[in-house]
Amino acid sequence: MFSPNGTQIASASNDRTIQLWEVASGRCIQKLKGHAHPVYSIAFSPNGAQVASASYDKTVRLWEAASGRCIQVLQGHGHPVNSIAFSPNGAQVASASYDWTVRLWEAASSCYIQELKDYSDRVSSVVFSPNGAQVASTSGDQTVRLWEVASGCCIQELSHSGQVRSVAFSPDGTQVASASDDRTVQLWEAASGRRIQELKGHSDRVNSVAFSLDDRAQVVASASNDKTIRLWKAASGRCIQELKGHIGSVTSVAFSPNDSAWVASGSEDRTFRLWEVASGCCIQKLDHDTWVWSVAFSPDGTQVASATNYTFRLWEAASGRCIQELKRYNNWGYSAVSADYQALVQVGAALSSDGCWVTLGGRRIVWLPPEVRPSASAFLGRTVALGSRLGRVVVIGFSEDTSVS
Repeated sequence: MFSPNGTQIASASNDRTIQLWEVASGRCIQKLKGHAHPVYSIAFSPNGAQVASASYDKTVRLWEAASGRCIQVLQGHGHPVNSIAFSPNGAQVASASYDWTVRLWEAASSCYIQELKDYSDRVSSVVFSPNGAQVASTSGDQTVRLWEVASGCCIQELSHSGQVRSVAFSPDGTQVASASDDRTVQLWEAASGRRIQELKGHSDRVNSVAFSLDDRAQVVASASNDKTIRLWKAASGRCIQELKGHIGSVTSVAFSPNDSAWVASGSEDRTFRLWEVASGCCIQKLDHDTWVWSVAFSPDGTQVASATNYTFRLWEAASGRCIQELKRYNNWGYSAVSADYQALVQVGAALSSDGCWVTLGGRRIVWLPPEVRPSASAFLGRTVALGSRLGRVVVIGFSEDTSVS
């Protein structure tokens, strides 16, 4: 994640730390330690002075970016916290958890203001509306819920027929886009909950959705396991471009700021691509050594960051020149260059909230029979150890080539 002024990048890791990097030099300037388990999500405050982190240890921590000092520990969730967001004015923090709740906190005092609990499965991501009056959250129960921040009331429940992978507000906050395993993107009117458009065309699940930042010609981008990115006119629901070239699932998508003339995409085919919105042409194809999980433009649009399990790379957008490579961990980490406040993509092995599945990249891979469901578990990158009440220990490891599609 870029800081608001574009001078720093924050990364979150399975090694329980957050690292802050100087963009100009590629130097690690802070390593934030305090979490007892892997860190799933991070966000800069709007003024860049603070960093919030969400962890498997069930806590949220607020850090002073300049000093690396932990200034607040937000406790109250009953299960791991996997998504975090600052309100646009920086006064509040929203956290989403496997305990089926979203909590709203006062950043200055660490007091929780609201507990939003109307789910039937774990909450996967949370994002504030541009004016900070609403929060949107996604859940494994196939819904997006819109909440009024002031009252804590659920004002809309928006349903898909598959798990919702991504949610985004339009720049003016009047619309919400949601992407789902049901192969669709839905556009909703935030005020009424009315479905405005159902964007159909992908042949596999949709992993990521983003609005262009140009209000004059609103475009929605969607990235799918069908190896394509589609661009849609929000007003008509018409697909205006199908961007083909990736040979693996497309994991993330982002528009360039200001004019939204470019789209960036990351893929399991180990490439990061830049596309021209007007023509649909691929203007840069940039290689990594492993899957690319997340992409983001710098605030001024001149640079693009791409994240894999081990590294960030910073690229000059116009030329495709790699200007920094930030080597992050001796351990598997979490993609942390999201351009907004959505949940980050988990890339290590983990356990589902009901204890029935081993997940990889946040996706259910191995079903666990009742006799091996764990009373204790431990994770290291793509390896999981499960201890059952019968005295049995099961160790499951995934190779880098294991498909998570």
